[in-house]
Amino acid sequence: MDVESGRALLVNPRPSLHKYSWLAEFVGQIRNYRANSIETTRLAIEARAHLFRIAEREGIDFDLQRRGILHIYRGKAAFEQASKGNLLLREGGWNATR
Repeated sequence: MDVESGRALLVNPRPSLHKYSWLAEFVGQIRNYRANSIETTRLAIEARAHLFRIAEREGIDFDLQRRGILHIYRGKAAFEQASKGNLLLREGGWNATR
């Protein structure tokens, strides 16, 4: 998200068939937001675990730190919206205590 403006998506208005077809697909997937968010979370968790397995198998030593991310919200409404998103992450298998 563009922190300065609060915009989540910035699109150059110059016409382009590729851009408009992408936008149409994007808008068409809005109805699948919940399922897509849960599946993306599952894929991210598995990808992370896979990379850790590779590092262990290959003996790659690095400064792994298992820390979370601090999010700061500028109001109750923003916090409540983020809390709804967290529910989807949990449904996808994310556990913040890992």
